[in-house]
Formats: sequence, structure tokens, C-alpha cells
Amino acid sequence: MITCRDIAVAAAAVLLILSLIGRAEQKEAVQGSTVFDWNSIPAKPTESGSVRLFFKGPTATLDNLDIHVTTLDPGKAPHPPHKHLNEELVIIKEGTLEFLENGEWR
Repeated sequence: MITCRDIAVAAAAVLLILSLIGRAEQKEAVQGSTVFDWNSIPAKPTESGSVRLFFKGPTATLDNLDIHVTTLDPGKAPHPPHKHLNEELVIIKEGTLEFLENGEWR
């Protein structure tokens, strides 16, 4: 004989499964290998120069990867010195840059 408790347990299980399916469908698409065309990414003006946002989202191995190019006007800083919880890679194309690394100005 099926009891009210059996029905309640079955209903709870169905709701749990449906919520898990809904969450899985809401995940962002994972970025695979790609090529970014520099000219297709507009430079947005900032107080210190400009920024081009190439990618921000999950990859196959990272929960979030943020790839952007910041162009600084001479003598300007994009923000006050701070630390990131994760890695940050800085590539200097031209000019010179003073930055704080592990508490030391370089």
C-alpha cells in the first residue's frame, strides 16, 4: 500500500532532480580553442586609457578566465595596488610599467 509518506518522498525526489537538471542547463558555455580578431574587439575608454575585453567566462579547466588588454595613458594607473587570489599575467607590449609584485615595486 502506498502511503502519504511514500508520495511525499517521491515528490521531493522529483523536485530535487528537476532542480539539478535546471542548474545544469543554466551553466555558461565553456570556451574552447578560438582566435580573437583584435580589430573586432572595440577599445572602451577608461579614466586611465582604454580596455579591450576579449573573453570572460569558464574554460575546460578554469571556472573563470578573464582576458583583456589595458592601454594606459602615460603616468596613469588602472586602479590602486591590490592582490589577486588567483594568478595574474601581465604582458608589456611597449613602454615601461611600474607594478607591485609580492609587496615589492618592480
